[in-house]
Amino acid sequence: IRELVRYSMDTMDPWPEGLILVGDGHYDVLNNASFQPVMIVPWIRLEGASYGDCSDDRFVIAHSGQTLPEMPVCRIPVDTPGELGGFASKLLGQLSGDNSGSWQNRVLFVADDEWGQQQDPQYANETEHTDYCEILAEQNVPGDLERRKFYLIEYPWGMERHPDKPEARADLIELFSEGSAFALYMGHGAAGQIAHEKVLLSSDIPLLRNGGRLPASMWATCDVGHFDTPGGDCIAEELVLSPYGGCISAIAATRGTYAFANFEISRALVDSIFSSPSMGVGVALWAAKIGTGGSYQNNRFYVFFGDMDLPAAFPEMDAEVLVEGDTLRSGESNTVSGSVLESSGLCYIEIVDSSDSTTYNCLGGSTITYLRYGNPAFRGSALIDAGSFSLECFIPLQADTGSFARTQAVGVSNQAVRCAALDPVALVRGQPSGSDTEGPLVEMWVEGYEGVEDPVVTGEVLLEADLSDESGICFLGGSSDRSILLYADGQAVDLSGYFSYLQGSTTSGHLSYAVDGLGYGAHTLILRSVDGVGNLSLDTLTLTTQAAQDLLIQEALVYPNPGRGSRCFSFRVSADADVTIGVYTLSGRLIRVLSRSCQQGYNQIMWDGLDAEGDEPATGAYVFRIEAVSRGSSVFDAKAEHTGLVAVIRE
Repeated sequence: IRELVRYSMDTMDPWPEGLILVGDGHYDVLNNASFQPVMIVPWIRLEGASYGDCSDDRFVIAHSGQTLPEMPVCRIPVDTPGELGGFASKLLGQLSGDNSGSWQNRVLFVADDEWGQQQDPQYANETEHTDYCEILAEQNVPGDLERRKFYLIEYPWGMERHPDKPEARADLIELFSEGSAFALYMGHGAAGQIAHEKVLLSSDIPLLRNGGRLPASMWATCDVGHFDTPGGDCIAEELVLSPYGGCISAIAATRGTYAFANFEISRALVDSIFSSPSMGVGVALWAAKIGTGGSYQNNRFYVFFGDMDLPAAFPEMDAEVLVEGDTLRSGESNTVSGSVLESSGLCYIEIVDSSDSTTYNCLGGSTITYLRYGNPAFRGSALIDAGSFSLECFIPLQADTGSFARTQAVGVSNQAVRCAALDPVALVRGQPSGSDTEGPLVEMWVEGYEGVEDPVVTGEVLLEADLSDESGICFLGGSSDRSILLYADGQAVDLSGYFSYLQGSTTSGHLSYAVDGLGYGAHTLILRSVDGVGNLSLDTLTLTTQAAQDLLIQEALVYPNPGRGSRCFSFRVSADADVTIGVYTLSGRLIRVLSRSCQQGYNQIMWDGLDAEGDEPATGAYVFRIEAVSRGSSVFDAKAEHTGLVAVIRE
């Protein structure tokens, strides 16, 4: 391969722009201990002081005297044609723009905590992981982008010696699943694990359900890219190949690396990406390696997994957002406007209350000072007309005031995604009218059972709720007077992050939440909410969950019956199912078939009143048969049917 690279560089004009290695590889080339195929042999040094080193850069250091890679190189780490097809599908989805959305405005920073290799916590003083992320977030990433900080220091230590942090693990999976354009981790790692506290494991990758909201990622740590061990894939490979989401590309090291050099190449990578937004991330990595040549002994281990020519999916940062009076006021409605697109589309607006400088005391006595971002005070959307939008946004009186609030807008259309932000912007305490003394109006139900009292539910319990109030809804989170709380049989869950205002509204919104952990039997759900001036509401829903048994069709009706013309077949199914309705003459001749996929609960299927030939049936009685076949995981191989009569009267 290196001979081909050298030959092409010496004879072709222009020479190739990079090398793409399509295939996984490992050191057991002759399959003495493994059946995993070797598609592209990894470059592993088998002698000398660097014995065991693995670096794809060696393929593109092609000429005598060269010590740095002469062109970009990337690896698509597939073992089979099927895996290659799956990766190509992810790549085409990213290129198509079909998954465009406000997620493209996000950059995720994940930082390890202070406890690393030390056995005794009194020596746990590794401040650098958080410090380096803080520098990148505040100094190197444009302020128009939403920077999300996930710092492990914000999760408390347990009673065990160097315990896991399961809450952090669950939160990271949820946050990652929301999608972002770029994600960066700094800290400790291994081929199958992120951080000593196990905040992400290889087995967690299928749980990342971000779908087409795929970030380019940088894992500034040891061994997360250790792809050359036979018999399994490292986290970086699994992220790129995951069919459920993960990443569109991953930069990760094959061997051990060092914190400061990792920071240097991460900063050079970020600078390269934003200096030329159309540059492929793999090309940006190559430029970063050249620019940090003094640290190449460390940086040579970083491999680019994915297509090196694909840029990060950042929006264009040439929009404008304005706040009336240049100051936000809590307890009042605020006018936010701007120009984000050249034509029509949808604008997503978020207002965050004031950030605050925070100091963390390490177990070993050192301190970490960082900017803790505020909480969302408003999250909604507005139509864009002729490139511009305007929306009234009520900010709760409970919001933290200060000089470091943020207002951002992301415009999305079929042609473009553009963003803008006012950061910082002042948020001051306003003067509420005082006329609102009632809590939010709340309607709560289980999906598929709207309007049903005491529903009996099989399978997933997906809670739906509409909330409205003239003073808006407070979903800042952090304490009960700032949150939307769900009490499921007395256990509280904060649902603040699941609420968004309806399009164009500052008073009404909706949330959906899958309630986990409910055993079979009767349950009580209580939704506690407060409006933007502190008025409280409680809404209660009782339900019963039951084990998956026979698939049931219940409450089957035809309306109108008798009648003429269009009819509505309505019914309930006890689980998600594919439903077919056949209409027959009394002699058994099938005249019409209707079908659709139905969700657990209440469903409707419309019939236009015509037979398969497009003619109106003769006056008389007809038999209808509803047949349901379960799908999904709630029941297995279950079928149900219901038969009834429908009468046709032709005038």
